Amino acid sequence: MTTPTPSHCLEQCRRSPAERLISRELPPRRFRSLDAVRRWVAGFVEWYNGEHRHSGIKYVTPNQRHFGEANEICAVRQQTYDKAYQENPRRWSRLPRCWKQPEVVKINHPRPEK
Repeated sequence: MTTPTPSHCLEQCRRSPAERLISRELPPRRFRSLDAVRRWVAGFVEWYNGEHRHSGIKYVTPNQRHFGEANEICAVRQQTYDKAYQENPRRWSRLPRCWKQPEVVKINHPRPEK
């Protein structure tokens, strides 16, 4: 009998989003030059805006939101979830999530005063 080995995907899924972000994006301890810093920052910005899916905007990238692609992506997700729920509602412990894009997105916005 062979022993199953964990897949890379499974290992990635076990890690929290913060752990995945940190392990992916920690810069080197020291940069060799200012150009090396600039290349690293440019790569980080490209990844952060073009590849990293953000929970606050329903797991699309900032570029997808900025360029008007997020609503269509989320509409397809909503249809997929709704269809799966209709086909087998007992599989779900609650109603499917809402994939509608938020109207306003802010980073570190102040909380309303009580």
